[in-house]
Amino acid sequence: DSIRFNEATFDDPTVSSISYNIRVRDLSGRSSADSAASWLHRCIDFEFSLKNSWRVFQTKYEGTGWWAHGICGLWRREAFYETLRSHPFRPFGEDTWLGAINSFRGYRMVHECHGNVFTHAPSTLCSFSSRIQGYGATSLWKQRAKRWYVTNFSLLHIRLLQFFTRLPKHSPVSRLQEIVYRSELLLQPLWHFMHLLWVPSITFRCFVYFSLPEQIIAALALYALLLFHFYVVSALGFPKEQRKGDILFSYPLFYLFLSLTEVYASWYALLVYIPMFPSK
Repeated sequence: DSIRFNEATFDDPTVSSISYNIRVRDLSGRSSADSAASWLHRCIDFEFSLKNSWRVFQTKYEGTGWWAHGICGLWRREAFYETLRSHPFRPFGEDTWLGAINSFRGYRMVHECHGNVFTHAPSTLCSFSSRIQGYGATSLWKQRAKRWYVTNFSLLHIRLLQFFTRLPKHSPVSRLQEIVYRSELLLQPLWHFMHLLWVPSITFRCFVYFSLPEQIIAALALYALLLFHFYVVSALGFPKEQRKGDILFSYPLFYLFLSLTEVYASWYALLVYIPMFPSK
């Protein structure tokens, strides 16, 4: 798609980067919305659309995004070089680290929704390959549980430090935006601790103390809740190609799979990745 670049955005000296929407391009080279792409690709495409909308929300109501996509971010050169001096240069998660360090230094990032950049997505949910690979992970599990969500947990200390730093006073950030921004910063560690503590506990109690009929009712109730969530967000104006019947009824299951990858990634980061792969 055509990309809209508003040069006036960089007139604000505190704006360091602009990010754009990302969408999934299937293996045939076409967009997943315009072709008979796989179910997995269309689920990931919808997930990306949700995240794109959330970054628009962050830009509008928090005054800054949290990172610029590595594949389509435009950076102010001096801010990019300054951020690289503190970058840990791990084999993945480079854009998330750039965003966290950039925010910690007082710069803002904005998201431009008028334009899509199409990118790779894994074609399988799981694989048993141990081969180390580049950006194109062999499976969604490897991409999320071993890379993306590991980075999110590894940034926990920086997110907590960001809570005690102020956004630039000379930037157009209101008091309300700053409150929303800091509220999300507080929710991040709570979200990760929930993965470490609550999810295993709830799962254990469900399978040990609940009878089979109660487990089935709980599972159906959770599915109905996720289905309602999907219906609400899909009614907010997403492309109709992303709201077909198979995605409507199966996306909650896809979301549960992503939740499992986040739980695994949190424990993997805490017990393996952080101790074995220090930032410096």
